[in-house]
Amino acid sequence: MRVQEFLVRVTEHEPNPPRSVGFGLVLGVVIRSSLGFAGFGFGFLMIVGSLGFLLGSKGALAPQLIGWAFVFVGLVFIAIPFIYARRVHRALKTGVLSTATVVSLDTSLGPGRKTLDSMKNGFAAGIRRIEHPQGEFEEHFQYDGPGAADFHPGSSMSVLIAPDKTEVLLDVPRDMKLARQPTSVVQPRR
Repeated sequence: MRVQEFLVRVTEHEPNPPRSVGFGLVLGVVIRSSLGFAGFGFGFLMIVGSLGFLLGSKGALAPQLIGWAFVFVGLVFIAIPFIYARRVHRALKTGVLSTATVVSLDTSLGPGRKTLDSMKNGFAAGIRRIEHPQGEFEEHFQYDGPGAADFHPGSSMSVLIAPDKTEVLLDVPRDMKLARQPTSVVQPRR
């Protein structure tokens, strides 16, 4: 299950905070996403790459420094899925579901190479107005989720907002028909 689908399912099942979703469940979804795969994959490669420098240094300082730098960068890559899972968990626990309306678009692209998700969904950037209990506010946004290529001024989006300050925590896709399209189809044997 993709992170976007998970957000939609949780907010449909429990629209109001606090939602009963654990960090372990969120982390499991993030780890199985492309972000988790990339973080762990590149982190593991960096750490394995460091072994050549560390084991082959024979006491020389420069290879040891390079090796430890590889270990550090590898650990940062591995930490990225955990940091993102923490952000998603916080948004789901405390975020209030609200509506944002696109005011203007600076960029509106069809499927392309700007981000991984924009290859499938397109990309939109501009200004949106968010409904908040403390009053409406506007902010700049970038979105590459389902339906991004079809955004225009007046389009609405679902967002999770912080209840106590004017801050968008996460975008929640509305048109999950696009996000649920399988990237590969496996037919069961009969």
